Amino acid sequence: MKNNIGLINILLILIVVAFCVNCSKNKIEEPRPEPLVKIGDVTISKDEFIRRAEYTIRPVYAKGDLNIHKKIILNSLIAEKLMALEVNGDSLIHTSEYFKNYLTGRKNQAVRELHYYNLGTRKVKLDPKEVSDIYQKAGRTYQVVFLNLPAKKAAEEFLKYLDENKISFQEGIREIMGQKEVPIQEISFDNNDIADIHDILFNSPIDKNKIYGPIETLAGEAILFQVKTWKDAKVITDQQIKQRYNDIKDKVSRFKAEKIYSEYVSELMRGKKMDFNRETFMRLAALYGKLYDITRENNKELMNKEMWGNERKIQEVDSLKQGFEDLKNAVLFTLEGKEWTVAMFQEELKSHPLVFRKTKITGREFPAQFRFAVADLIRDKYITEDAYRKGYDQLKTVNDYTNMWKDNLLSHYYCEKYLFDKGFQGDFENDYMTAIRDYLNPLVDSLQTKYSENIWIDTDRFNDISLTKIDLFALQNNVPYPVVVPGFPVITDDTKLDYGQKMKD
Repeated sequence: MKNNIGLINILLILIVVAFCVNCSKNKIEEPRPEPLVKIGDVTISKDEFIRRAEYTIRPVYAKGDLNIHKKIILNSLIAEKLMALEVNGDSLIHTSEYFKNYLTGRKNQAVRELHYYNLGTRKVKLDPKEVSDIYQKAGRTYQVVFLNLPAKKAAEEFLKYLDENKISFQEGIREIMGQKEVPIQEISFDNNDIADIHDILFNSPIDKNKIYGPIETLAGEAILFQVKTWKDAKVITDQQIKQRYNDIKDKVSRFKAEKIYSEYVSELMRGKKMDFNRETFMRLAALYGKLYDITRENNKELMNKEMWGNERKIQEVDSLKQGFEDLKNAVLFTLEGKEWTVAMFQEELKSHPLVFRKTKITGREFPAQFRFAVADLIRDKYITEDAYRKGYDQLKTVNDYTNMWKDNLLSHYYCEKYLFDKGFQGDFENDYMTAIRDYLNPLVDSLQTKYSENIWIDTDRFNDISLTKIDLFALQNNVPYPVVVPGFPVITDDTKLDYGQKMKD
């Protein structure tokens, strides 16, 4: 099961569950996370263990929820840290530009999310009456006549046409859009993620004669709709009632947090105007548009968002390489009196891959969506700088998060190098059990023995952990690095905890 999780939910899972931030004046306080394992100065928290087990696809041998599977998971996470310690002095990996840029990007993303939580989510105050009022409508599934237009101006022109010709919304759609059947959509509380639509359908009286909108989307489009009818699904059991109230609180909190934070960012960005060089912009947009099409065609699905910041992959597209080279010294835009060349912009991409507001983009739409993506990158740059000024980058939890990704990369490097040096000839993806049992298990055993005196495990806390058997691959929307946690470390199927020491209180 593949799960796209919204920004707030991921934030709560990724950072806030591990700690709660309380600001007093300019001081940021953070409680200590619950340590599960200590390896010298390196720690694995209880929260990290759960996320690494539950938000990734575990291999068959570790997929269950029995104690034996928990031991395999723990041994795998500890082995990952031990391999990272072994390779920590390797100059080749630590001088890698890609390695450094990736970790910088991951850290900056965590800092921005904490910034969002502290300046948005924490400031939300729910009105119990509002929650109760929304509850009365939250079971509704609306059938609406729905029209999505490319811009607000186009929507306003369409409404003007209806008014001048005294025709209905549906008649206007048939005439202007050339459609015999008007587009109908079902909108429920769960499948709507646009705050303005939510407020109309679930927090206001409904007028079936009214055309609602235009409502602008993040992608610059405009929505018009008219309610036809609805059906209402009631909840009966105490558990269902409680779940519905919780869902309402979560969604309303998220919408309010987005609004509060948007106002903060608007103030932060006040006066920071970007002036694009049209010729350079259009030439660069054309190159990235071709790169987008090539990637989409090769994958036959949505492109991997992280590829936009990977210079190596750009260079692999030989037909475009010279085009990027020719433009590198051209001015792309001016910001606060400073000229930004294409080379400077691409330097930013190394730690902040482009994020497109739309997932499927036509050739005609691409320049506008590319422009949004560039503007969002610059906005994130200012947010990151603001977060660093506030000291979020110094928090232990942010650095623990960054080190989680660092150790994962280091262990991958160490593991691949070890298997190569030992002469493993198989395809690891398809023959990983052979690699584990013939090569990696003996390696992990030796590392457990080597570091045993410095490994401390809180077995009481470990025994209290419960896991599910459900496959979940957690993705985060609208961020440069959408994968929530590193993939499960396929390193060992060791089921014994016969090393280390019991952690003392």
